[in-house]
Amino acid sequence: MRSRSDAFTLVELLSVVAILALMIGLLPRLLAPSGGVALQQTSSALGGLFQSARTLAILQGVRTSVRFHGAASDLDQYLRYAVVAYEKDGVWTAVNAGYRFSSGILFDPARSVLSSGEDPAPPVEVTWASKVGSNGSQAVRWFSYEFGNNGVLASPEAQVVVSVGRVGVNGEVMMDTAKSGGFWLNQSGAQSYFESEGDILE
Repeated sequence: MRSRSDAFTLVELLSVVAILALMIGLLPRLLAPSGGVALQQTSSALGGLFQSARTLAILQGVRTSVRFHGAASDLDQYLRYAVVAYEKDGVWTAVNAGYRFSSGILFDPARSVLSSGEDPAPPVEVTWASKVGSNGSQAVRWFSYEFGNNGVLASPEAQVVVSVGRVGVNGEVMMDTAKSGGFWLNQSGAQSYFESEGDILE
């Protein structure tokens, strides 16, 4: 027969419940990628997009670009979505569904050097490829890096910077510029990834 002294007290039970609740609350943060890992993942993925854009330009003999979403009216994609597009008869067409950044990472236009020489690039009409499942076209403001039809970057060099940050409900951008990553591009498309914050041109 179990004695009263062997039973859990109400205080002990409440303590266990409180500890479990705390652990459950911390779990998403513990499982989420850290800023450093997410920055590396995003930088590597973007490097792949730039290589794809350059290769497409060379193989197809068309102008291509990597474009970063710059319309604050679309909070779901603003500064956290990039796509490769090509130009034909004055119309830019996306080649695929594009890339959405790792959670908590944003394109940093204030510290990125755009090959178009404009900050930001002017609005362009992008006709999404039919395989993406979108009909017609939509005018969206983009931050653009362009390659000529010979695969040469439109400027001598460019800088692509991504930072830890978030976009508020009203479109306000909050970035932690002390936690950034990315790479330099030269005209031939060669990439040099930042090894430290000091590598980023301010």
